[in-house]
Amino acid sequence: MDSMTRQRIYSLTLAFFSVLLALFLCEAGLRFLSFRPEYYYVWPPYFHSTRKPLSDITPGIKGESRFIVNSKGVRGDELPLDSRYKILALGGSTTECGFLDQAEAWPFLLQKRLTQAVRGRVWVGNTGRSGNTTRHHILQMKYLLPYNLRECLYN
Repeated sequence: MDSMTRQRIYSLTLAFFSVLLALFLCEAGLRFLSFRPEYYYVWPPYFHSTRKPLSDITPGIKGESRFIVNSKGVRGDELPLDSRYKILALGGSTTECGFLDQAEAWPFLLQKRLTQAVRGRVWVGNTGRSGNTTRHHILQMKYLLPYNLRECLYN
């Protein structure tokens, strides 16, 4: 093997391991920086959307549907500190009620009925998101409560 071939092999090996080291350092740095998130959101805060479901695809649902997210990234009303009870609904598409209007989704209806039943203010937050699984729910409980809703839910 001549010196030119050795030099090329050496250069390629050095470049390969340099890129590998750089990727490792980037991954380690990003993991370190995102180890404890300051805030975790299920939905972007203050996200508003108006949806127009097709009655052919979603029978029984007519008209526009409002999808409103509060400042904490939870679908529903702002969380009042004077609520007697505070409930957080976790789930997938059946909790999200993505094609239903805000006032037709079951977490809102539960909030309305409980408020009437206990004669006090009840808040039910909707963190449902289509496609979520048990893994997502565990992450939500791990990050959403301690980092985002702690001052609201534990008062």
